[in-house]
Amino acid sequence: MTMSTFELKNNDFEKISRLVYEQCGIYLHEGKKELVKARLSKRLRAGSYKSFSEYYRYVTTEEGTNELVSMIDSISTNLTSFFREESHFATLGHIILLAIEKTAHRGSRNNFKIWSAGCSTGEEPYTLAITVKETVGQHSFDVSILATDISTKVLKIAEAGIYGQESIKNISPEILKRYFQVGTGQSAGYVRIKK
Repeated sequence: MTMSTFELKNNDFEKISRLVYEQCGIYLHEGKKELVKARLSKRLRAGSYKSFSEYYRYVTTEEGTNELVSMIDSISTNLTSFFREESHFATLGHIILLAIEKTAHRGSRNNFKIWSAGCSTGEEPYTLAITVKETVGQHSFDVSILATDISTKVLKIAEAGIYGQESIKNISPEILKRYFQVGTGQSAGYVRIKK
């Protein structure tokens, strides 16, 4: 059985690119045409669409709202890992310590709000939370972390906070013990982030 190949015409690519930009701010330049074709061809096959133009017409209708979400999920790239760009987290820890020192003299409570804008499957916001907890220690400190992503599929994974062994390979045993529950039985090979 052969899979059908769809032709992504320039005007269809331009319409899809414009729609993606309007919906979530992702700019798809001409160099992304093959990526768009490859990722959305799967959606076309799954929905039995005959062409990209038919698919575009559908996702721009009210009944196509759910498929539009799936289209955005397909287009977005979700690259993440725990403590990715470790120097960034070291810098965050340093900034928090400076804030603690500044406000400790005045006797005021420390507050921090952090936004993980492209949180993907959650490794970044959980790393932010671990970094804050490791930095703050016994200090009085209120922190809130807002984790968002345009992909609803990856947000569900982030909310669950369950990861395979591959995801945690670069985490020290001490951090693993403090912040993760190790799965047993049917959950062997997985960890869950602690509350």
